[in-house]
Amino acid sequence: MTHNPIIRLSDVSLVYQGKTILDSVDFSLDRGEFCYLIGNTGSGKSSLLKLIYRDAIPTRGEVYVGQTRIDTLRNTEIPGLRRKLGIVFQDFQLLHDRNVFENIAFALEITGKNRKEIKEKVLELLNQVGLTHKQKSKTTDLSGGEQQRVVIARALANDPEILLADEPTGNLDPSAAESIMDLLRQINRRGMSVLMVTHDHALVKKYPFRTIQIMDGQLRKTPVFSRISEGL
Repeated sequence: MTHNPIIRLSDVSLVYQGKTILDSVDFSLDRGEFCYLIGNTGSGKSSLLKLIYRDAIPTRGEVYVGQTRIDTLRNTEIPGLRRKLGIVFQDFQLLHDRNVFENIAFALEITGKNRKEIKEKVLELLNQVGLTHKQKSKTTDLSGGEQQRVVIARALANDPEILLADEPTGNLDPSAAESIMDLLRQINRRGMSVLMVTHDHALVKKYPFRTIQIMDGQLRKTPVFSRISEGL
């Protein structure tokens, strides 16, 4: 099988306040791949994501997004990196003083898009996530599943190459969680690479993709779930 990694961690260790979070980790995500990252609370799942979007710097090792080594980026280069990444958080982090349309538009405004471009892109994204009819709604009036759809639309606003999802179904009921998983699968089928942190083993079993577990600072293949890759 030919590998074409869009994310690569090489011999990465992360030590925080004297505690080893990650220890000599090697990991890669291929272009167009969907991969789960599982593990107990505090095992380092979110920390690994932070290394990828440069909210953390490894104590040792190298981190690449595409052909760019990102652990050595200057601070002025980090915004350019993050435009290549769509990031979905468990706790939504929406702007409650703006409606649905405005929340998504904000991600485009900060990159300098004009009003016409913004309107066209936001309407396209709202259609993609099934929320065209909610564009003028306050985010506080939405269900949890609807709020997460807004977050996903916002994450896709700048046409990223990779979607990083940190417990995107963690605050949702089972029905809403499955709806979000269906949406993430659709996004992946269009060619986007998806790395998803989750603790929901039921979802992992129902929607099987390569699954990697963090345990004691190490990454391990998980034989429990189907369609597990034979290597990183």
